[in-house]
Amino acid sequence: LLDLTSLDDYVEPEIFGDNETLNQTLDTMNRYLNTVVTYEFGEDTEILDGRMIHEWIEYDGDPDSEPILNDDMIYDYVKSLANTYDTYGRNRSFTTTNGVSMTLPSGPYGWKISKDEEAEALKELIIEGAQETREPIYSAEAACRGVDDIGNSYVEIDLSSQHLYLYLEGEIVLESDFVSGDVLTGNA
Repeated sequence: LLDLTSLDDYVEPEIFGDNETLNQTLDTMNRYLNTVVTYEFGEDTEILDGRMIHEWIEYDGDPDSEPILNDDMIYDYVKSLANTYDTYGRNRSFTTTNGVSMTLPSGPYGWKISKDEEAEALKELIIEGAQETREPIYSAEAACRGVDDIGNSYVEIDLSSQHLYLYLEGEIVLESDFVSGDVLTGNA
């Protein structure tokens, strides 16, 4: 019979399971991984949890160091949300009262996530181990969510027929002829 416990060839571990620093590090990482942030974008949701967050944790294995979150990866995640859900500056399809379909340039209008602010807020939520549903921090907001984010209250101006329509909650509440002037003579 061979007694392996009597051999002196075993390497003794330097850190044991009751090491306070190691357990604090483990608690910190578990808190990060227990984070669940559900982003709401109207009818759509995005859930961020430990399945993705584990890729953002950096730890060098030194029991005296703290795990850190990779700021670039957090920012890239927020940037991907913005690429998917931002409508700011994007063209919109619009059908006029007379049934004409057109593409309208957006200009400075639409939903726009403030990527720097949201990345910082998200990092704090992960550090806290938060479990919450939220909308991201926006630098610009539209009237409503969805493909037609202009909403159903607006003014439609038809320059070719010099006519305008005022919509309130999807209903025409005012319709009128108008004179916009003559652009060619500088009297627009």
